[in-house]
This record gives sequence, C-alpha cells and structure tokens, in this order.
Amino acid sequence: MKSTQYAEEHDIVGLAILEASEERWTLIPFAHKPLFEFQITVSDPQKVGNELINGHVVYKVSTWTNCLGYRNESFAVVRRYSDFLWLYSQLTERFPGAIIPPLPGKHVIGRFQEEFIEARRSGLERFIQKVARHNLVQQDPNLRLFLESPSFSADKKDERGGILSVFGGAGNGLNAASAVAAASANAGRIVDDEYLENRRFKIESQDEMQLKALLRALEGLLRQRRDVGNAYQVFGGSLISLSKLEAGKEIGRNLMLVGEIQKRIKELRDKQSGVDLAHLARLVEEYIRVIGSVRVAFAGRMKAFTAWQSADLALKRKREAVERARGTVGGGGGFRAEEVVVGLNNLPELESQLATARNNLRDVTQLVHKELTRYDKERISDFTASVQTVLRSFLETQKQVIAMWESYYELSGQEIPAKESVQ
Repeated sequence: MKSTQYAEEHDIVGLAILEASEERWTLIPFAHKPLFEFQITVSDPQKVGNELINGHVVYKVSTWTNCLGYRNESFAVVRRYSDFLWLYSQLTERFPGAIIPPLPGKHVIGRFQEEFIEARRSGLERFIQKVARHNLVQQDPNLRLFLESPSFSADKKDERGGILSVFGGAGNGLNAASAVAAASANAGRIVDDEYLENRRFKIESQDEMQLKALLRALEGLLRQRRDVGNAYQVFGGSLISLSKLEAGKEIGRNLMLVGEIQKRIKELRDKQSGVDLAHLARLVEEYIRVIGSVRVAFAGRMKAFTAWQSADLALKRKREAVERARGTVGGGGGFRAEEVVVGLNNLPELESQLATARNNLRDVTQLVHKELTRYDKERISDFTASVQTVLRSFLETQKQVIAMWESYYELSGQEIPAKESVQ
C-alpha cells in the first residue's frame, strides 16, 4: 500500500523518514503524538568577548530524551545563536513543505543588554522545544548533532551543504533566506491547488494584518499600564509626603496607609505588565514570525512545483526533437537516424525524472496540507493558554488590590462598608 493512501485511510498527521543511501527524504506515516519525549531547557547565558570585537552570548542547552540514537538519556552542550540558526536552515532544507518553528529576531545593537538576552534565551528555548516535539524531525541527524555533539563547530561543517548553507552558500537545498526570496519572486501564488492558495492568501494578508494590529494594541496597553503605574507611584508618594505634615494625627496615619497601598498597587501593575501582558505580546510576535515560516513551507512546495514543470518541459522538448529528427531521416542520411536513437535512449531517464518530480510534488503538497492543520491546532492552543494566563493574572491582581483596601480598613480601625444588595 502506498504511504499517501495509508495516511489518508488512517488519518495520519504527517510523514517522514530519511533514505540515507539516496540522501533524500521519502514520506511515510507517523502518529499523531510525538514518537519520543524530549525535555530541553536553554539556560545560563554567558557573554563571550565584547560587543565590538567578535562578542556573542552562549547558552547551556540541557536535554533529557528517550529517543533512539542518542548516546545518553541526559546531556548538556553550549550553543550560540548562530548554531540555532544553522539548525533552522538545515531543517528547512531537509524538509521542504514543513513549517519549522521560527527563531527569535537577530539584533546587532543592544544584544548584550540583560532584558534582550533573557528574551532571546526564552525564544531559543521555545524554538528548540517546539522543534523537538515535531515528529517530522525528532530523529533527524542534524537535531541530534545540535543537541549532543561536544565538537559541534567542526561536526556541522561536515554535513551536506556545509556551514555556508546558512547564509545561502553551497548546497542544493532550499535554505530559509532563499526560500523567502523564492516566495517573494513568485508572489507566492499557488496556481494548481485552490485550497493552498486560499490559505496562503488568508495567512499572508488577513492573519498577518490582524496579528500586527493586535501587537500594536498590546504595546499600547503596556504603555498605558506603565503610565497608570507611574501615576499610582506619584500619587502614593504625594500622600506619604502629606502624611508627614500631619504626623501623630489620625489623618496622617490614614494618609500614610493609603500612600503605601498606592505604591504596592503600582508594583502589582508593573509585575502584571512585565510578565503576563509582555508574554502575550511575545507570543504575538512569535506568530508573526511563524507566518514567515509558513512562507518558507509554501516556497518549498513552489520549488517542487517548479522542478516538476521543468522536468515535464524537458521531456516534451526531447520528444519533439526526436519527432523532428524522425521526419528528416529519409533525406538527411544516417546522422539524423543516429540522433533519433540517442534521443529515444534518453527518454526513459527523462520520464523517470518526471515521475520522481511528480511524486515529490505530491508528497510535499500533502505535507503542506498536514502542516497547516498542525499550525491551526498549535496556534489555537498557544493563544488559548496565553489568554487564560493573562485573565487569571488579572483576576489574581484584582483580588490582591481588594485585600489591600480591606487591610486599610482593618489597620485604620474602620469598618468595611457593607456591600450594597443588587435589586
């Protein structure tokens, strides 16, 4: 039974295995849930050098896994941002049509600032955790090399395509930069699959526009909450200063209590804005980058489609050349007859190339369909969890604010006003 037929009959999510002898990927079914478990953390960022002369930051990547092929269950290595970039590039090359999780953005200015380093560490950790949960790449040799090789800098140069492939150098694969360029050059339009074209248009126009609008709204809300928090701080400080003018009096004590409460509310608002809303904003930023990964997946399919068209055109031209040579055999002599024989001998190879290109396009197309389904499910899950976290935080913050005001009445010796009944 063919793998695609098996997948359709068994509702399989995705497909992949590496045929090492041919150095190409062939699609076979894998299950809904990850085949193996990976627990990966990115921690302990360390600055190496200075910002002006070959400065960079390295991270400790610690892994526990039950995946076959690894030397140990637990191990740790040190990696820098460019190593993560290498892994992303290798995966996009080896899995055309797959939506590989995006990396956090690269910055030249401010990359040694503590806040940026922590944001990047968190982004790199999320990247590698999502990659390791993807059944398509769990047993990929590049992932294993990245996670456990103690001599990674030397080992990665021996891989097909070499380290230059990260920057669009040698290698026949489709790397991230060239994939995006290819998609842009072809306007990303999919002419032979209406469903994929509709999804591409919706993701690249509507989804991206809505995410950018949401990000602007969140950034505005963060600024507003910082301003409100500063107002609480100023107001609380003013009340504390005023209380000193009424030292020893009941009104002075009450002003002091209210001023302290205002300052504590400011701290709560800062915590909420800095952790929960900022986390949601980072998630939105990540999914804006995910759309870039979706473009790379579409570009991988575009490459397969172009290869199929090229193979089809080459076969048609060869057949036409053979027919033209046949038409001149009688008057042109033996030379044209020999050309016919050579052309006929070349046809089986061109037909085989066309069949391979057609099958590859079919497999990549199927993979893109499956990946879009996975993308939809992950997006809903991620945003649901993030929004629920923010709402729980809002609720907890409000409970703490209420508790502070209740403590004011207790400390000031006043009775808490009775709640008005709702008619």
